[in-house]
Amino acid sequence: MRPASANFLDALREPHVLYTRVVSTAPDTTVTELPVVEGAVTLDATVETRARVELSVASPVAPRRTDGPLTPYGAWLDVYRGVRFADGSTEAIRLGRFRIDSVDTDLAAGTVRVAGYDASVAMRDDKFLAPRTVVAGTTFAAAITALAQETIPGLAIELPAGASAAIATDMSFELERWQAIRELATAIGCEAYIDGDRKLIVRVPPPTASAPVWAVNAGPGGVLTAVAESLTREAAYNAVVATGEALDGDPPVRGVAYDTTSPIAWGGPFGHNPRFYSSPLLQTDAQALAAAQSILATGVGTQRAVDFSAVPNPALEPGDPITLTYPDGHTETHIIDTLTIPLRATGAMSARTRMTSAVAAEVHAGEQLAEVA
Repeated sequence: MRPASANFLDALREPHVLYTRVVSTAPDTTVTELPVVEGAVTLDATVETRARVELSVASPVAPRRTDGPLTPYGAWLDVYRGVRFADGSTEAIRLGRFRIDSVDTDLAAGTVRVAGYDASVAMRDDKFLAPRTVVAGTTFAAAITALAQETIPGLAIELPAGASAAIATDMSFELERWQAIRELATAIGCEAYIDGDRKLIVRVPPPTASAPVWAVNAGPGGVLTAVAESLTREAAYNAVVATGEALDGDPPVRGVAYDTTSPIAWGGPFGHNPRFYSSPLLQTDAQALAAAQSILATGVGTQRAVDFSAVPNPALEPGDPITLTYPDGHTETHIIDTLTIPLRATGAMSARTRMTSAVAAEVHAGEQLAEVA
């Protein structure tokens, strides 16, 4: 969850005054406050580009200028949602910094519809003109930093300790820069995404057993407005097998992660449904294991999804564990996968979550078995 004060979080559970702010930075760095009519930000951990915004602004902000505040040729939007307190002060969470990708003008309604995406689209678009080689001995941190900052100079990057490991052999990437960054992250057991402050985050997925950061409940002081659930076998897997390169005549490296406690646990009545992942970047058993655990951690629990609507909490992010209390009082812990946060006071936040579950890990044909949260 993004940093927020206790006063801010308490105010969300009571009647409060909404504060929103949308600021455009034009290609020439001119800053313009935009009069927002309506809109929403969607955060989705299940897709390649994590964050997107769609909003309508009043027509006095002229879209025709190709260098103006609403140009899709280099303008960015900073979007905030928060609370205006009784003393007139405000606190807001930046939901993202979005590259404007499309602009549509409704002359009859007098509004301009704008859509944009987080900075990962800039790296997605900035494909390699020729295959890119990362030479042996380069650390994962150095490789990720170089690839990202070539597209966005000075981009802030948060890297885990594991990124200091060196890549064992020369690696070649064909075209996709953002895919290369994500593959490098997976090889050290991490996920990669752009956060609300336009920082590239490379992190180990939070343990599914992490303490909930927010309670979604009905009744007095509650925030839940509607809830529904769905069960499916589609795309549900209960193990991940990650394999990599065979070096110096040894067998290919291998790591396996299993779902051990959910309704689709490996070895239970659901049966066996493994997912396979292979990458030449996986050059040790430990790396293969970390990759398998990371992939399973971001997919475990998807067979039981819960959709709910609630009073918006803009500090929440995909990957956050929450306590969900149903109207009948039953309580469960879930992990957020997607959020849609409105920019006007009349809308509810919608979310999709998945169940938590424990995972077991196996390295190289059963030489080690360990429980992980």
